[in-house]
Amino acid sequence: MDLRDLFKPLDYSKFNVYHARSLLITTLGMFTISYNTTFVSIALHSLSKQFHIPVGSLLFDLLGTASLWTAVAGALFFGITANFKGRRSVYGYECLLLGIGSLLGAFAPNVYWLILTQMVFGVGIGGGIPLLPIVLSGFSKA
Repeated sequence: MDLRDLFKPLDYSKFNVYHARSLLITTLGMFTISYNTTFVSIALHSLSKQFHIPVGSLLFDLLGTASLWTAVAGALFFGITANFKGRRSVYGYECLLLGIGSLLGAFAPNVYWLILTQMVFGVGIGGGIPLLPIVLSGFSKA
């Protein structure tokens, strides 16, 4: 059997609503992750001025890296949980954390709240790293 024969059903399938939905879901997940991690690094100095945080302080460093540190925990938690509960259902919770962390971060009244929302968002980022490719590949079988 030739490897190209395995992909023939995908090559000849027509684009439908199912494909559009999977493309939208996974693309928005990656866009949200990329946007937030890039935004924090670009806006870090402006945020330090707004919240009166000295550059190089522990709060400054934590604000810049909170989502990245908690992404490690999120990847471990969601990766292991997905093996037992199912990848698609766990991916929904991961997307929920991404949304909650982003939305609450937009209304952060102080730096501590912003760091907390970045940590919630980071757990969602970590869940997206192992689950996004798997969920997208599951959608591509349709």
